Amino acid sequence: MTAAAFFSNVSLARADGLTDRAKAGKSLRIGFAHEIPWAYPGDKNEPLGFANALPLGVLKSMRYTNIEPVVIDWGGLIPRLQDGRFDITTGGMHITGKRFANVSFAELMGNSGAPSS
Repeated sequence: MTAAAFFSNVSLARADGLTDRAKAGKSLRIGFAHEIPWAYPGDKNEPLGFANALPLGVLKSMRYTNIEPVVIDWGGLIPRLQDGRFDITTGGMHITGKRFANVSFAELMGNSGAPSS
């Protein structure tokens, strides 16, 4: 299982490494799919959408402001988080058994009420 935490449909890869990157002044890479209204790039490729707003607010409150957005296809979010191409993923995602076997999940931002398999 990859050392990751999902909070409000956001996953953090290697939380200690994330803190180390931020303290070293390196950018925090946020991966997200172009899925309006959840997550999408703005005119200057900035991460927009409500699934990006919460983690960006949390990061800002932690004084992590050097953000590098990475727009990717939805199916690549977990694999590219696992291989270290970005540090955080955002976007709505049901917790399925297969996904749970690959990343750790924490609190969700919402629940569609649809069952997951």
